[in-house]
Amino acid sequence: MEEQFSKKLNERTGKSNKYRKNVGKEINKMLDEGIIKRRNAQYVSPRVVVQKPNKVR
Repeated sequence: MEEQFSKKLNERTGKSNKYRKNVGKEINKMLDEGIIKRRNAQYVSPRVVVQKPNKVR
């Protein structure tokens, strides 16, 4: 029973780390392209603000 639990936990942790890594890459890409900006705040995690594209009328 404990062995199955450990196996499932390791699978989930691996998926979580992979997801976190992919999200980090996308966030860095958007920061580099100027789509989003970092805002420093009192929180541990930096807030990210999405800029609206210029509207063409």
